[in-house]
Amino acid sequence: MGRRVALLIATYEYRDAGLRRLTAPAHDVEALTAVLGDPRIAGFEVTTLVNEPHHRVGEAIGDFYRDRRRDDLTLLYFTGHGLKDDRGRLHLAMADTRRDSLMFTAISAEQIDQAMEGCGSRRKVLILDCCYSGAYPPGRLAKADDQVHTLQRFQGHGRTVLTASDATQYSFEGDRSSGDAAQSVFTRHLTAGLRDGSADLDGDGDITIDELYSYVYDRVVEDTPQQRPKKQDDVQGRTVIARNVNWDLPGYLRNALNSPIATDRLGALDALARLYRMGNETVRVRARTEIEKLTGDDSRTVSAAATDRLQTLTTADPVIEPAVPPPKPAPEKPPPEKVAPEKARPAKKRPEKTPLKMPRMPARRERLAVAAGALAILAGLLIAAGPITREFTSGVLVSGPSADHPWYAAGIAVAAVAAGLGLLRRATRPLVGPGLLLGVAAASCWGLAFFTGELIRDALLGDPWREPRLELLGHLLLIAAAVLAGLHLHRDRTVRLRLTVPRDRAARAVLLVCALATVGGALALGVQLYELVQLRETYPGLGDLATHTWPYAIAVVLALLVPLMAALAAPARFALALLTGWITGGWAISLTTGTWIRGHPDPGRTWAILFGAALLVLLVAAEVLARRPGGGTVRLTRRLLAATLGVTLIVGCGAVLLVDRLTPASGLLVRLVNRLAVSPRGDRLYATALLRPPFAGRDTGERGELIVIDSKTERPVGEPIALRPSPVGVAVKADDGAYLYVADRDSDAVTVLSTRENATIGDVIGVGDEPSDVAMTRDGGRVYVTNSGSRTMTIIQTSNNGIIGTPVELGDDAGASAVSPDGRWVYTTNGAAEQGPYRLTVMDADNNLPVGQVTLPGRPNSLEPSPDGKRLYIGSDQAGEVNRLWMMDTASRQVSEVAAADAGFADMAVHPDGSRLYAIDLVEGVTVVDLTAKRIVGRPVDVGLAVDVAVSPDGERVYVANASAGTVSVLSTTDLNRVTTIDLAS
Repeated sequence: MGRRVALLIATYEYRDAGLRRLTAPAHDVEALTAVLGDPRIAGFEVTTLVNEPHHRVGEAIGDFYRDRRRDDLTLLYFTGHGLKDDRGRLHLAMADTRRDSLMFTAISAEQIDQAMEGCGSRRKVLILDCCYSGAYPPGRLAKADDQVHTLQRFQGHGRTVLTASDATQYSFEGDRSSGDAAQSVFTRHLTAGLRDGSADLDGDGDITIDELYSYVYDRVVEDTPQQRPKKQDDVQGRTVIARNVNWDLPGYLRNALNSPIATDRLGALDALARLYRMGNETVRVRARTEIEKLTGDDSRTVSAAATDRLQTLTTADPVIEPAVPPPKPAPEKPPPEKVAPEKARPAKKRPEKTPLKMPRMPARRERLAVAAGALAILAGLLIAAGPITREFTSGVLVSGPSADHPWYAAGIAVAAVAAGLGLLRRATRPLVGPGLLLGVAAASCWGLAFFTGELIRDALLGDPWREPRLELLGHLLLIAAAVLAGLHLHRDRTVRLRLTVPRDRAARAVLLVCALATVGGALALGVQLYELVQLRETYPGLGDLATHTWPYAIAVVLALLVPLMAALAAPARFALALLTGWITGGWAISLTTGTWIRGHPDPGRTWAILFGAALLVLLVAAEVLARRPGGGTVRLTRRLLAATLGVTLIVGCGAVLLVDRLTPASGLLVRLVNRLAVSPRGDRLYATALLRPPFAGRDTGERGELIVIDSKTERPVGEPIALRPSPVGVAVKADDGAYLYVADRDSDAVTVLSTRENATIGDVIGVGDEPSDVAMTRDGGRVYVTNSGSRTMTIIQTSNNGIIGTPVELGDDAGASAVSPDGRWVYTTNGAAEQGPYRLTVMDADNNLPVGQVTLPGRPNSLEPSPDGKRLYIGSDQAGEVNRLWMMDTASRQVSEVAAADAGFADMAVHPDGSRLYAIDLVEGVTVVDLTAKRIVGRPVDVGLAVDVAVSPDGERVYVANASAGTVSVLSTTDLNRVTTIDLAS
C-alpha cells in the first residue's frame, strides 16, 4: 500500500506593506493539520510550512513531489495571497514576496505545475484557498481578464484541483477582513466535513475527493453566495481522502432492518451486501454483523436469503486494501534496532484476534465497582420506599419539605438505580457508572443533611423513631456506594483533572457564562438560606428551621464545586456522566424546594416541567455547538458548556426567588385574607388576614393583620396594622366609620382600631371563649360578640368600651350573629342542643334578654337582615347536601324557603336596595340570588376560594375575600363577569 503524504503551506505575514496581513490561514493550517494527521480520520504524513520565504517553500515543494511511487497519494494545500501579474500569470505569495518582483520572490503556478508533472504518483491533490488580487500597479491595465483560470493552469493526468474561488478579488474569510478574522469559509467546511464525517455523502464510510468537493461547495455557496469553489480532475477510479469516524448505518437501512414487513428486511440484504463490497473495514464488519443477525430472522424467507448471502460473502470474500490505513497502536516497548529475521518470525505468529479483546478490569477494582453498583441500587430502593412507608404508617405526610419530598425521593431513587446499573454493566462500568453515581451522591447530600436534621430534632423532642427513617438509611448507603466508586476510579487512574485556558474569544465567553451561572446558582441557594433565617427570627417557636438551613448551606458549596470538577475532568465521558447525575439530583431538589419556601403549591409542577424542557434545549444546543469545527477549542467549549448546564440547574431551583426582591420577613409569609368590612361612605375597605409561615399548621406561628384599602385606587393605604394571632370577625361603626372592632379567636379578645389614625387604641377587651363573629348596631353604640367556646354573647358599650352586664347564654354551636337595622333586635344561630332541632335565638337589645327561639329546617351558617329590617335571610352550607336559603319574616317570625342549590351559603351580603343577595360558596365562588323572584341568577362567579363577601354602600361593587390566594376580588354589580383583583399576598 502506498504512502499518504501532505504538504500544507500557510502564509499570512508579509514584508511587503501592500499585502494585507491575513488571520485566517493560521487557523486554517492548524485545523487541517490536526484532521489530516489524525490516524483515525485520514492518516497522512503531514508537513507544515508557515510564513516561510519563497526559496524554502520552493525547495519543500520540489522534495515533496520527488521520488514518489505510483500508488502514493499526495496532497498539496496552500492558503494565503494569490497574485496575478499584468500578463495574467498566477503566483503564490510567500513571506518575502514583493509585488513588483513576483518572478523572483514568489512561487509561480508554472513551477508547481512542472513539479507535479515530474511526480510519479497517479493520485495528486492540489487545494488552493487563496485571496486573489492583481499585483500590477494602480492605473495600469492588465493584459488578461479578471479571472485567474486556476484550473487550466494545473491540468494534467492523475491530478485533482480544488480552489476556493477563481476571481481577482479576496476570498471571503468571514465578517471581518483583518485583525480577528475567523477561518475561511472554504477551509472551515473542508475541515468540518472530514472531522465529523459529514462529507461522507453516500454513507459508505469513506470520504472521496468528489464527495468532499460537493459537500464544501454546497456549504460555501450557502454561507457566501458570491463565492463559487471550483474543481477539476483527471484520475482513474475514486480518490479516498479520509474515513468517516462517525459512520453508522444509513437511516433508511436502519428503518428497513427494524421494519415488521419481511420484504423490507429482505430488500435491506442487497444494500448490506453492497456496503460490504465497497466499504472499508468498519463498514464491512458492521454490514456482516447485520447480515448475521438476519440469519435468525423470524421470516424463513429472510433467514434463508441472509444465510445464502453470508455464505457467498464468506466464499468470495474480496481482500480490499483499506483506502485509509487504520491507526497503528504504539508498541509497549520499542523494537530493537537490528533483529535477525529468524528471531523476528515467532513474533508474527501471535493470534490475530488478541488485540481485539477488551482488557479486563483487575479483579479487585471490578469487585469495588460491582459492590458500589449493588449498594447504589439498594440505596435507591430504600429512598423510594421511605415516603411509601411513611404514608402507610402515619396516614398522612408531615408538613414542611417532607410534604413534598416524595418528589425528591423519586428523582434521587431513579438516578441512584440508573447509576447502579451502569456500574454493574461492564461496558459502562469504567467511567459512566461512577460518574453518574458521584453526581447523584453529591446532590443527595441535601437529603442526607435534611433527614439527619429531622432525626436530631425528634431526638431532642424525646421521640427519635417517631417515623420510619428509611430515607436516611438509603442516603447513607448511597454515600457509601459513592466512596467505593471513588476508590475504583482512584485505583483505575483513568480519570484526571486538566486545567486548560481557552485562547479564542468564543471559549472565553463560554467560560464567563459558566462562572456567572455558578455564582448565580450559589446566590439562589443563598437567598433560600436568607429566607429560612428570616422566618426563624420572626417565629422563634419554629425550632426545626435550624436543621433545615444545613441542606442549603451544603448545596451552596456543591453548586460551586461539582460543575467546576466536571469542567476540569477528563475523559469527557466521565465529565458528562458526572454532570448528568448532578443535574438529575439537583432537579429532584428543585421539585421539593419550589413549593416549600414560597408557600405556593403547584401540584402540576408546571415550572419544573418547563425547567426540564429548557435543560433539554440547552443540551441539544451544546451538542450542536460542539460539533462545529475548532479542534481542541471545541472540546474545551463542549466541556464548559456541559458545566454551564450543571450550574444552570441550581439557578432553576431558585429561579422564583431570584426574580423576587429580597423582602422583609413578613414578605416571606403566607397571607390568608378572611374577613371584610366597608366604611359607611364606601371610600375604605378593611380586610383582616392571617399571617403564617408557608408550611406552619393552623395553630403554629400565626399573626393577625388589618389591611386598609382605598376603594378608588384599589391599593393598600399605609402598612398593615398588627393584630392578635387569629382575627375572625370585623365590624365598622356605621354612622361615621370612626372605629373598627375586630374579634380574635385565640386570644378571646376584641381589638379596637381608630380608622382616622389607622392604629389600635387602648387595651384589648376580654370576651368569652373562642369568639366566632362580631356585629354592631347601626348607630355604633353597641357591639355583640358571639363566643362559640363558652356558648355565650358578650355585649360591649362603645362609649367606654366596657362590658355590659354578664354574658348572655345562647346554647350549643353559637355561631353567626346579626343586628336589625333599627338596633332593636339581635339574632344569633345557636345550632342544636343535644339531639334537638337547629334554632335561631332572638334577643331584645333594650334589656339584653332572649325573647324566643325560632326552629329552623336545617343547620344555619350565616345571617343577613334586609335593609328595611323586615326580613332576615338565613343560609346553610353543608358539604354533600343540598343547601338552602331561608327567609324569616321578622314580625311574624315565620320561616320560608327562598332558594336551594348545591352551592352553599357560607356568608352573605344584601344589596342596599334589597333586590339581590350575594352568597359565598366555598367551592364554586359567588352565588347571586334574585330576592324578588326568589331564584338563583345564572351560574356562580368563580373567584377562587372565597370566604367572605361585602357590598359597597352605593351598591356598585361586591368585594370577595379569597383566602388561599391572599387577594380581594372586586365584582361589578352591573356586570359580574368584570372582575378585578387586589393583591394582598405580598
